[in-house]
Amino acid sequence: MTLNDTPGAMAGFEQDPSQIPGYLPTRKLSVITLLSFISSLILCIPIITQFFGILFGIIGIIIVVKKPDSRKGMAFAISGIVISLLVLLAYFGLAMFMGNFIQHLPNSSNQFFTNLQSGNTTEARLWLDVNTEQAVADSDLKVLADRLTTDYGQFKNAQIYWSFQPYQILKQPDIPDQFVNAIPVPLTLEFDKGTIHVLAVLKQNINTVDINNMFLVEQIYFIPPNGKVWQFPQAAATTQPGTPTNQTPPDTNATPPPDKPDTGG
Repeated sequence: MTLNDTPGAMAGFEQDPSQIPGYLPTRKLSVITLLSFISSLILCIPIITQFFGILFGIIGIIIVVKKPDSRKGMAFAISGIVISLLVLLAYFGLAMFMGNFIQHLPNSSNQFFTNLQSGNTTEARLWLDVNTEQAVADSDLKVLADRLTTDYGQFKNAQIYWSFQPYQILKQPDIPDQFVNAIPVPLTLEFDKGTIHVLAVLKQNINTVDINNMFLVEQIYFIPPNGKVWQFPQAAATTQPGTPTNQTPPDTNATPPPDKPDTGG
């Protein structure tokens, strides 16, 4: 006689399938573990999606551990956490590199103006792009140095103009809309008599991998608050001088006082 020949022999197993030898319970995939994996792969919203990837992964692991017989997805949860951490580390490394990169952008301008006003023309030329350096004569450099000294005093420092707004700098007349193979960097030049905003157009120095010497000056657009934009290289002596930004420019829109009435006296 076999088991199947015995009436009701399988009744217990039908009511509780887990009693069948070799029975494996059916487990459902935990949706939150899948969300962890998907979130870790979404790179278009940096940091936020990776944060959710880690959070969902931790929650998913807890669910799977507490309900091993009904939930699965441990691999998705672990993968989501690991990928999210690696992406966050990559973002952090990129941010560190970009911060260091941006910090060194004013270096070429600093070196150029420092050597220019000290009269060291040879050293100043080293910080000019090769095409600009060949197009500029020593007399042009002297004109620029004399003008800056006369208008603004002794050069002190060049730094990123962090509060600039594109329509104030890039939309100025006489400034191109596009720059080919160059980086336009808004700078504030500090002098003894005040400051002036400029747009320094920088080109990569292909002869070095040193970040301190990585960029050379191709063009500089000077943007005085009350004068016409003027540029270098160009005959600086032929353009209108400006006023440092910490000095009050004349109010050209002020209403003139009314004429005194003629009393006939």
